[in-house]
Amino acid sequence: MKLRSELVRLPGPDGGHHLYDPLLDQLLRLTPEDAAALERGSPSPALATRLRGALLEEGPAAAALRERIIAARLRTAYDLGASPPPLAPVDWSLAEALPDAVSPLWRSAAPWRALAEDRRAGRARLCLRGFAPSLALLEEARALPYTRLDTALVHAERAPLTGGGLWDLLTHPALRTLIGGVLGLTLPERAVMNAWRLGPGDHMGPHPDGRRYKATFSLGLCPDWRADQGGAITFGAPGLHGGEPTFTAHERFLPQLGELLIFAPGPETWHLVEPVREGVRHTVTGWWVEG
Repeated sequence: MKLRSELVRLPGPDGGHHLYDPLLDQLLRLTPEDAAALERGSPSPALATRLRGALLEEGPAAAALRERIIAARLRTAYDLGASPPPLAPVDWSLAEALPDAVSPLWRSAAPWRALAEDRRAGRARLCLRGFAPSLALLEEARALPYTRLDTALVHAERAPLTGGGLWDLLTHPALRTLIGGVLGLTLPERAVMNAWRLGPGDHMGPHPDGRRYKATFSLGLCPDWRADQGGAITFGAPGLHGGEPTFTAHERFLPQLGELLIFAPGPETWHLVEPVREGVRHTVTGWWVEG
């Protein structure tokens, strides 16, 4: 039995062999007995069947496999679709005017421009890691007067925002211009904003955000939040199975302290807040709206 020429034989510590196949990126281990039989050119029927099943035997099938894989690696044609949309004409140096609560990283132009390029490359939901990791903002949120909401969609406590440090930060004109530039939008001045407090069992059902909303943001206010605590903002697709509503999760964002999630809502931006399992989840969510 002749094996393909590109296979690499690696001796094992027990006298056996490892056969590495660089075409299919697979590794097969041979016992000392199998390795010795293969060296003699008389593999057992079981070993011969195993090697053929892994496409390691030389022959017409191996030649066709080799040609197909090597050709694919050398001559891959990529369909990149339409050219990405143009970058918005934004003065990214406006980041230098952001409030002191914003981290120094995001008070410079480079990360904003890089985020805009991520959006141009096709990423629809963008997270500003470490945007404003301020415990003072969390304490402000904790002190707000919350009202309990239990509806078909929302099980949480809400405090509408119209002023204060959180409001001033998230409605700052430079921030609105920069986020609009990242998303490729001109955002209106008007914003609607709520602080949310969710305890164990609280959640928000699937929704895409309304047609009047030009852009959505959510600022996490939970230090060291863990995935097993639940409460993630989860994007996905609603559906039905056996007549019962379902939701298939595609992407999750945790409400970490100071992380700002932004996206342009549309018919495809279905998302929910998964039930909180442990702890108290604080966030501020808002929208730039028209009309």
